[in-house]
Amino acid sequence: MEYLLLKGALLLIVVQSIVTFGHLAVYRTLVKFFNIQTLGLVSGLKISFIVLSVSFLLASILANNFIGSIINGLYTVSAIWMGTFYWLLIATGLAWLLNYAAKFFGINLPDFYLATVLFGLAVVISGYGVIHSYQTRVVTYRVGLPNLPAAWQGKKIVFLADTHLGNVRGAWFISRTADLVDRQKPEMVLVPGDYYDGPPADYNSLAKDMTSRIHAPLGIYFTSGNHEEFRDSQGYLDALRTAGVKIINNQKVEVNGLQLVGTDYFGNNTNAGLAKTLASMGIDKTKPSIMLKHAPLAVKAAAEAGISLMVSGHTHEGQMWPLGYLTNWIHKGFGYGLNKYGDMTVVTTSGVGTWGPPQRVGTQSEIVVLQLENK
Repeated sequence: MEYLLLKGALLLIVVQSIVTFGHLAVYRTLVKFFNIQTLGLVSGLKISFIVLSVSFLLASILANNFIGSIINGLYTVSAIWMGTFYWLLIATGLAWLLNYAAKFFGINLPDFYLATVLFGLAVVISGYGVIHSYQTRVVTYRVGLPNLPAAWQGKKIVFLADTHLGNVRGAWFISRTADLVDRQKPEMVLVPGDYYDGPPADYNSLAKDMTSRIHAPLGIYFTSGNHEEFRDSQGYLDALRTAGVKIINNQKVEVNGLQLVGTDYFGNNTNAGLAKTLASMGIDKTKPSIMLKHAPLAVKAAAEAGISLMVSGHTHEGQMWPLGYLTNWIHKGFGYGLNKYGDMTVVTTSGVGTWGPPQRVGTQSEIVVLQLENK
């Protein structure tokens, strides 16, 4: 635990340093390209960017220690700013690139008009990202499982991940999502982690907002994600159990001849760690199995254990372009969609909610319908 805390602290320092220098770059670009010379305006802009550079960090600290509508509001505003800053930083890079290119080719490209277009576009994209992140779609995959019992053939399973309920997304969001899930008429629902965002919230109410609206005859099953394991996970798990959700962390259960295998997050993201966890479960390789695993990692160990289908989230598909290329590289090609590893199928969802900036650009909020058939 001490190692994880130290690692987290170092990561926080690195990230905040990058954010601070990024704000400095945007500030200086605005001053230069808009030719801002008035002392009062320069000073005001400088102070604003200093405050904004630490706003998300400070709001996160408050949100992780207190509950309240004011705290939620501050966190949401700071998170939206971080998304806007991301696009302003891209606009900054493009502004300097185009500025140098214009000078090199002898083109008259006024700084003011260039910056107006790029920074204006960045703000518009940011606003679009917020609206777009709430437009949830339904993605359907036909998945063949070996020796699938007749009771499961043609039946639907819905899985959803990364709702990240808490400060930004709450009762309205999960109720709306649950209604969408229920309209698919699933036999069973799978939730492989990050149902909660992590900060203190009304966990019981947020769990009931889902289970009271979903009518899945064979139940709702859950395994933990990293956001449930950043702190003591008991509060999250107790709330879900009380609401009727079945927790299968590092457990195997059988439902009408279909094996459901669950893993928690920390300790199961290497092939050695996952192999050790799965070896203790007595998985029958002659029967079909679905494994709930938050992150699409240690795929080799899952396939060697005889898993038929692995369902994951965690990546958000990068959430905002072009970060999807990075997440797909980190997860070795399993960052999004339906993929194969030998005989095993891996389905990774982009998730329903968001972490950090409540924005999606180039990705989609989604729930996944698995249409089962015999392989």
